[in-house]
Amino acid sequence: MIPVKIKAYIRYSKEIIIWLLEARLTFLCLLVLILTFITSFYSWPSAQTIKVSGYVLQLLGMVFAIRGLLKIREHFGKPTLRCVLSAWLRKFPKWQKSGYFEPVSINFGVAVKSGTLGVWANDKPDEEIEKRLNTIWQNLNSLRDNQRNQLDQISNIIKEHKEFKEEQIEKIKVVKSEINTELEEAHTNDILVSLVGLIWLTFGITLSTLPEEIFNLIKSLTN
Repeated sequence: MIPVKIKAYIRYSKEIIIWLLEARLTFLCLLVLILTFITSFYSWPSAQTIKVSGYVLQLLGMVFAIRGLLKIREHFGKPTLRCVLSAWLRKFPKWQKSGYFEPVSINFGVAVKSGTLGVWANDKPDEEIEKRLNTIWQNLNSLRDNQRNQLDQISNIIKEHKEFKEEQIEKIKVVKSEINTELEEAHTNDILVSLVGLIWLTFGITLSTLPEEIFNLIKSLTN
């Protein structure tokens, strides 16, 4: 049986390792800079070493910056540069083209509406008053039925519109959530990679541009 304290130490060590891994890009950036400074200013201190170290830092910085930008492009579903280049090469115009016929597609839209047709009885002056009143009563009932059907149809249309609107609102929320997630991943992961590359690139340009001045400054400080 493993003692409780040892289990606690193991769990705590795992948590520390996970915590450190979250900042692995920062540690990698500092490690490369420290190794560069040790190589240039301590192990082989010379202007030529400083210049070469700066050149190496520039190459590493460019690789990391380009890698981060390409990852951001992939986050938004864009094709890779290799796919873009391959598609562009396939579009190279041919000398002879075989004849072809591209059919034109035509879409016909047909709208079908449902309705009710009420039978309207005409008034006949030569009939008896009772029949004429019955005819008027039937016409009124027909109007009420038609009006009731129209109100039911309007209610159904309003209900369907409301349901469609709620469905679209939910879809918009899902799309916004997905976009925010993609943006957060791009900002928190791949932009940090590009940032590390830019930091190395800045130090590299400085070292390779001013090697003599930096070497003389280090000599004056150490003497």
